[in-house]
Amino acid sequence: MLGLHWARGVRTSHARVQWHHGPEFSELLEQETEAAREALKKYGRLVLLGASAGGSLTVNVFHEVRRADPNADIYGITLSAWLRVGDPAALEQAAMVRARRGPSPSFMHSVEHCDQTAVPGLSEADKVRLLTGIPPHDQTVPTDCMDIAGVEVWDIPVEGHIPSIAYGALHAHVAIDELVA
Repeated sequence: MLGLHWARGVRTSHARVQWHHGPEFSELLEQETEAAREALKKYGRLVLLGASAGGSLTVNVFHEVRRADPNADIYGITLSAWLRVGDPAALEQAAMVRARRGPSPSFMHSVEHCDQTAVPGLSEADKVRLLTGIPPHDQTVPTDCMDIAGVEVWDIPVEGHIPSIAYGALHAHVAIDELVA
């Protein structure tokens, strides 16, 4: 998959986020925002791709970068991502109870920040630089928490959390081409 992206001139880098044992959310956001700024300096254009829990972090980092520099050439794509709190009990259960590796308050804080700060702070110019990939059904993330008003939806044609993320990652080059055109 990475070879496909590299062949198209897209350089990829993986942000290994430790949701369960990593830093507090504020520190995580600061680290990833700085990494995005460095990548922008180096390459001139950046597309963030965040799947599942990483989707809210993608929107949060995107917002931080664009808030500081509205002319930044940055884009964001989310796949099966929890972007709005929705049912607070369901979010808390996902972050605290279902996590097999222990509780993940950073994940919950990322979704809350996305819903309460990043999304309301997006301009119309920001929204055309984002794309949300949403499957018809997802057993892990409620699909009604995956969209952002005014942001284009990429209808992922497969059901399930992992299959929809895999499909989106495999076809990301098409979405990137359309998003940055």
